[in-house]
Amino acid sequence: MSTDSVHFFRQRNPDERPPVRLSITAYAVLFTAFLGLFVLKLSGFLDWSWWWISSPLWLGPIGQLTWILRERLRSGRFSRPASRR
Repeated sequence: MSTDSVHFFRQRNPDERPPVRLSITAYAVLFTAFLGLFVLKLSGFLDWSWWWISSPLWLGPIGQLTWILRERLRSGRFSRPASRR
């Protein structure tokens, strides 16, 4: 096994920050928006439907599925495999 393919033991600069995953950050923002809307609904400041209050919870997964489908269609990995005989 080549040492070039092993990145687990790579020495890192102590000042270097680890990369932040965008999907985790986006879900944190959406969950925070849900909590804010939830509190406003329970306190009576909003008279919205519960569908709108909970929309940040289901818009995240719908957006992610849309992104995955778009990328697969663009790359051609969504097409059917050749038939086997």
